[in-house]
Amino acid sequence: MERECPKCGSSEVIPSVRVIDRSDSGVQALSILIAEKPQAAVFRGWRKFALSARVCGACGYTELYVSDPHGMRESHERASAAPASLAPVVGATGPQVSQVLIVLAALSAVLLVGLGALMVYFLASR
Repeated sequence: MERECPKCGSSEVIPSVRVIDRSDSGVQALSILIAEKPQAAVFRGWRKFALSARVCGACGYTELYVSDPHGMRESHERASAAPASLAPVVGATGPQVSQVLIVLAALSAVLLVGLGALMVYFLASR
């Protein structure tokens, strides 16, 4: 890896600086997330790749590097290989939306009936 800043030519480059991301849930390493199965509704197979930085101490120029470029490329290729017919429902229109809503309504009804039966069972056993 080069030791000089590509912007100003300075040799005052600080390698491998940890870059953090803050949110309501705390502090964590800045990272890239790739869904290996973007067509899946629930288990998308998220892979996380941490980022580090090289920072020039003279001009402040910063470059980001992914921790595992080979793994990230493989994950991206797996995600890109997903059949177009299995595209995510997000942004779907027409019949796709209707079918998804029917399935969600049916699953919700089954869950409610199951929870109701459990409540009756537990209340009757007291």
